[in-house]
Amino acid sequence: MAKKKNSQSLPGLLEEIMSLLTLEEQEIALELFDDGVNQVDEQSHIYYHYQCPDYRLIAQPVAPYLMPLWKMNDVNALSPAEIYSSCAVVPQEILERDLRNFIFNIFVQYRKMSSECHSYRLWYALGIMEHFRMERCLDIVLEVLRQDLDFYDFYFGYLYETMLSAITYQLGQNQLDVLMDFMKEPGLLLMSKYRVVEAVAHIVIAHPDRRGEVMGWFGSLLDYYFDILKDQKNDICPTLLLDHVTACMMDIRGVETLPVLQKIYRTYHIKPYGIPSINELKKKMPYAEMHGLEMERVEDYLVEMFEAVTDEAEDGGIYDDPLYMEEQPAKKLRIKIELKDSEPLVWRVLEVPSNICLERFSEVVEAAMGWEGYHLHQFIKGSTCYLPPKDQLDDCGFFEGMSKQVDSGVFSLGDLLSRKGSKIKYEYDFGDSWMHEIILESRQSYKREEIPAIVLLDGENACPPEDCNGIWGYREMLKALEKPRSKAAREYKEWLGYDFDPTDFDLDEARGLLAEIVD
Repeated sequence: MAKKKNSQSLPGLLEEIMSLLTLEEQEIALELFDDGVNQVDEQSHIYYHYQCPDYRLIAQPVAPYLMPLWKMNDVNALSPAEIYSSCAVVPQEILERDLRNFIFNIFVQYRKMSSECHSYRLWYALGIMEHFRMERCLDIVLEVLRQDLDFYDFYFGYLYETMLSAITYQLGQNQLDVLMDFMKEPGLLLMSKYRVVEAVAHIVIAHPDRRGEVMGWFGSLLDYYFDILKDQKNDICPTLLLDHVTACMMDIRGVETLPVLQKIYRTYHIKPYGIPSINELKKKMPYAEMHGLEMERVEDYLVEMFEAVTDEAEDGGIYDDPLYMEEQPAKKLRIKIELKDSEPLVWRVLEVPSNICLERFSEVVEAAMGWEGYHLHQFIKGSTCYLPPKDQLDDCGFFEGMSKQVDSGVFSLGDLLSRKGSKIKYEYDFGDSWMHEIILESRQSYKREEIPAIVLLDGENACPPEDCNGIWGYREMLKALEKPRSKAAREYKEWLGYDFDPTDFDLDEARGLLAEIVD
């Protein structure tokens, strides 16, 4: 009996399934889905085993003319043009040597750097290499790509990871053999190899005359993965990388690779994950909309970032939204915030007026919990993501169509928490993905003499440190600290400070931070 042909795409099928569920069932389904995605991230992290050299033996003192960049404590203190101008008088060979050394120093010192400008030093160094066309510096760019997940999230995270694709494209487009060798290195992060794949694919967009050369490169890469999958067909990493290559081939109409893609998927009975089936690819790829990197230069990122920070400073602050929506009557909400999967459990209890602007409420969550607030965030209820307008992303969920995105500045907290027991999620830092559950414990009217106010009532345990690779990285850290004489414990204490205590929570200090929001 012939099987019924299913032509519906995975995103469409998921959306149809979700529409059949109640809101409560949708929340449960999304939680299970998130757990699955987190497991994929964990597995790819486990496969990382690059042995970094001891950069302390390589790094020399930073060159004097680069010290203003090294010591920069304000992102708008130096414009890209000023930095390029100071480097223009340095002979190229010396500049290349000093920039390599600059980045070696970053590898040594990055955990100790100020969180306010931790990314910009590295970004500017990459921008200088690009500006002066230093193709011989591709080796240090690839060394950046070889770093671990902590480093990757610390400097690039979710929003700026394609900057790595841009610099790899700029410096590596004429060194495809070097990039092929990198793709064959075992034990590296998947996302680092994604960046190389995107960089090479973009050559077809920017230089159509090189299409044959690029497609030959991808053909060789896929042949290589066909061979290694014989022994690694249960390894999730080659499979996910294969899917990413396939998605990039869709972006550049890479029909030349269809025969080897079909051979791989069918020989090893691999099901494409989040992309069309091989039969659909054959139909769609020749007519796909071609597109490459949104920004192909690091300088574009730097100029955009510099202008945004300058405009922000001129406007006098980040937030224009009022703290409260005065047109709504205020109810007293007693809420509990829990950091999911934390051990010991990190929680806070607050009283908050229901008409607080949802976007401004993110400040309350971060101050109460102890986050520094320099990462992106979103509220989630059911299949809807509530994001600041400037942070709305094209793909909030893992599959397109699963999540609806709306402006968190036009809703109040009371709009989402309307009855006792209502729950919403709050995600802080899309890289580390700190997931919080916010539960409405009670909703009452204010007494006539009461003035609506934000009040932190209670809480327990310290907020995890920023950029420690999420809840699972935090657990690994706490486990290491149980053996205070171990090398791992000493390294963590050097980073965190020797007085770090995961059970410590200063209620008065947190109340002081909340008071600054109201003021």
